[in-house]
Amino acid sequence: MFKDGEMKLTGTDLTEIQIDSTLSYEGNFLKVRKDHARMPDGSVSSREYITHPGAVAILALLDNGKLIMERQYAMHRSGNSLKSPQAR
Repeated sequence: MFKDGEMKLTGTDLTEIQIDSTLSYEGNFLKVRKDHARMPDGSVSSREYITHPGAVAILALLDNGKLIMERQYAMHRSGNSLKSPQAR
């Protein structure tokens, strides 16, 4: 939630515990990794993601000036983060 220019994440703990990590592809510009993680409910899930030197984002701005953001746990960053919504 945003208040007076500060960002604060609130709500349920979404922490995922990394079990293992495999480098699936390594190129000149990016790397593709596949991790397995223990979810907060105890189940195991896989995560495939790309690491690279930078990116571009499009922000959703409502008529009232508020941004639409998504709170998500990012295991490779070891914590919750706010990010723009993305297609899946």
